[in-house]
Amino acid sequence: MKKYLSLLLALSMALTLAACGGSGSSGSSTGGLDASGSGTSGSGDGSAAPAVTLKFACDDTTTSSYYLALEEFEKEVEEKSGGTIAVDLYGDAALGSATDTIEGMNLGTIECVFASTAAISAFVPEFYYVDAPFIFRNAEHAHAVVDGEVGEIIAQASMDGQGIRILGWYDTGFRNIYSTKAVRSIDELKGLKIRTMESDLHTATFESLGCMPTPMSSSEVYTSLSQGTIDAAENCYSYVVNQSMYEVCPYIINTGHFYGFCVIMIAEKVFQSLTPEQQEIVTTAAANSVTYQRDLIDQQNTEAADFLAEKGIEFIDLDRDALKETAQSVYTNYADRLDSEIMEKIENTQG
Repeated sequence: MKKYLSLLLALSMALTLAACGGSGSSGSSTGGLDASGSGTSGSGDGSAAPAVTLKFACDDTTTSSYYLALEEFEKEVEEKSGGTIAVDLYGDAALGSATDTIEGMNLGTIECVFASTAAISAFVPEFYYVDAPFIFRNAEHAHAVVDGEVGEIIAQASMDGQGIRILGWYDTGFRNIYSTKAVRSIDELKGLKIRTMESDLHTATFESLGCMPTPMSSSEVYTSLSQGTIDAAENCYSYVVNQSMYEVCPYIINTGHFYGFCVIMIAEKVFQSLTPEQQEIVTTAAANSVTYQRDLIDQQNTEAADFLAEKGIEFIDLDRDALKETAQSVYTNYADRLDSEIMEKIENTQG
């Protein structure tokens, strides 16, 4: 009888404990483990929404103003989202060239991309408007154009044609020629073997100036200059310093042929998958990173010019108006892509 009563008491206690472990009337829930053994968050106070990861590809170096600005974007998004958005930033072309990553964004393997306007113009021809030679009078004019109506036209074309949302325009500044040879007149540009980006508009521009343009990857430029495969290349002052091009190029030819921009983008499908609050966080962080980057590149270009002068680099100024006149054939040959009304809007933009 004692054994029977003991068994009955034990059974009663087990049933009571089981009832206490079930869902109660308070409506609260607790996190548990999923099939893989990972923790899962519940819906009670303090739990976080499932994290969204934005894989962000950048084909520039991790010391560039672009990458540093993207780090600011990453920091702000992750902090303001409370961990619901993670930004996975890849620099040094770790995910491929700009073209590769834009294609990856279209395929859904990459959420966000940083790319030059020259690279994305192969996908969205409207970028030719800001890539045209000698189109901008100064930095203020360039900013007013991309931040205004023309920038909106390009952004809409990106959305309609590629499903890409432009988050912001990063600045490069005026691009000039850095060279192993002194070029003291427009006539001396003739026959100059110069590296260009893989853009037919850029190639056509240098052909109009009498150069022999050679599109190639930026990673090949230093060696090609050292070996004499090319005579020159072109970019902003800070690039010449960051990539140590001054070691093989004793001349900077101030031409200001292009005012360089790069864009930061997100796949529209990804953007629309975010909550309204997350969308606001991403767009605000992007706008803040644009301000940060533009200030930084301006500072870097100024400091780079001083550094290059101290290194004994010779700066040679060419007549920019005369260069623009020489390059007029580009506008004629690309009239089908450079709509006259939009070109007029650019010319009339105040900045």
